[in-house]
Amino acid sequence: MAKETIEIQYDFEWEDKRKLNYLISIDKGSLKHQHPKPSAVPLPKWVGLEVEKCKGCPLAVSSHPQCPVAVSLFELTDFFKSEKSYSNVKVKVTTPERTVNSDIPLQKAVQSIFGALMATSGCPKLNFLAPMARFHLPFSTTEETIVRSLSFYLVSQLFLAKSGKTPDWNLKNFEKNYAELVNVNEGLSRRIHKANQEGQASGDAMPNAIAILDAFAQILSMEIEEGFPSIAYLFKPT
Repeated sequence: MAKETIEIQYDFEWEDKRKLNYLISIDKGSLKHQHPKPSAVPLPKWVGLEVEKCKGCPLAVSSHPQCPVAVSLFELTDFFKSEKSYSNVKVKVTTPERTVNSDIPLQKAVQSIFGALMATSGCPKLNFLAPMARFHLPFSTTEETIVRSLSFYLVSQLFLAKSGKTPDWNLKNFEKNYAELVNVNEGLSRRIHKANQEGQASGDAMPNAIAILDAFAQILSMEIEEGFPSIAYLFKPT
């Protein structure tokens, strides 16, 4: 029987030989991260939905007492809370299609794993990113991210048209998606600050990882407004 989940394995190794192994298991049907069974440790206060709730969040406390993004990240935030952004770490990422090895600053590695978890967290404002997480590309460049984001959106509009609905070829909702992603990143940044206060954190790897994710979203917003100038050279009319 074929697997019902898509597995993305992150293996970290620091210069002092500390290690962290983290498995992201994504349900094929819903494209949501399957969280491990709850531990005996209660969830921290900062994961509550009303704590630094994102602008435009459609969720209600009655049905979602915790923020789905925060729940997806809280285990890793506890681990990374004292880690420094520019400490080098070896990272191996194993996806169903390939294995990627890199020796990079920790903030870049945290940004990559956080991005995959956020996209598959079940947050309604981030669901549009879930297909990209299915084909996760660790440590992607800005140009790769722009091409992938635009390509995935246009494919989604193709299937929308095939189902008899009106596609968004003018990218109006694409622009809206990334404006809302900026709101989520801002809310998450405030949450991480709360988490650092609660856990008496001394590291900056997490805040800087969120800052990188936000920079990508901001760049995409500018690219949309300007007609994707950074990738236009790839698609010159013949």
